[in-house]
Amino acid sequence: MIDFSANSALMDHLLKSRRIVSVVSITANATPASKKHNVDVSGVVYLRTEGKVAEADAIEDLSGDFTTAVDNSTGDSVFGVLITDVGNIRNVKKITVTELTALATSIAVTKLGTLGLTAEGNIAFNIAGTGLTLATESPTFVIEVEYQLAE
Repeated sequence: MIDFSANSALMDHLLKSRRIVSVVSITANATPASKKHNVDVSGVVYLRTEGKVAEADAIEDLSGDFTTAVDNSTGDSVFGVLITDVGNIRNVKKITVTELTALATSIAVTKLGTLGLTAEGNIAFNIAGTGLTLATESPTFVIEVEYQLAE
């Protein structure tokens, strides 16, 4: 057992550590604006796909930071994720994305802002799926974000 009275820095670190896990899916459609986003933590997690950027951009306009969302017919899709209202964040420690439907051959995550933290204190990142065509394929992802609160 850890004696926190002997190590207050560790106790402080553990008390401020947080993790959010969300399952999201994108329903394919050849018309980009007709895609459907399904998010299990609505009002906190927002997707930014080709033709459907307004909801995320209304919260914080990061259009200059996000890679332009594409559902590339050659099979390399890119979309953004914005996570809001999870506290006063000091830093984003780790972002892990798992694509459950095995449509992509690889997934790459790129943090935006300052190591994933935006000027307004939100978490933002791009997801690039090699071999994934959002115009015709409907993937499901598990997104895990570990972060540290400032207070």
